[in-house]
Amino acid sequence: MLLRYLLVLLVLLSALSIAACGDTEITISTQSDADASLSLIEIYTPVSGAVLMADTPFSLEYAVLRSSNGHHVNIQIDKQKPVKVNSLKGFHRMPGLPAGAHILRIVAHTEDGTATSGQGIVRIITR
Repeated sequence: MLLRYLLVLLVLLSALSIAACGDTEITISTQSDADASLSLIEIYTPVSGAVLMADTPFSLEYAVLRSSNGHHVNIQIDKQKPVKVNSLKGFHRMPGLPAGAHILRIVAHTEDGTATSGQGIVRIITR
């Protein structure tokens, strides 16, 4: 427990020293980082909370920014059967949805179909 407190203190002191030096450089993780097994999936459109017209097709724009051995994604609407899309980024034409609240979920998968960690989720409403 003491070790945990010391590590937290060390991190805080490091952050303070960086802030004091005025260093504002941000490091973005890459696939070679230790945490590369965690997927980072962004859904650009529609944004969470968007209100769309019911029964009108729409475009889903997404990108898998980091994924261990990512090969394809599965896109799922509510609890329907997922659709396999052989691209880790881009646009995908979605069918019109009935009026109501819906959840869009994107999960990255390896070539053998194993889901990688993480997922992208947006909640939308159609009227």
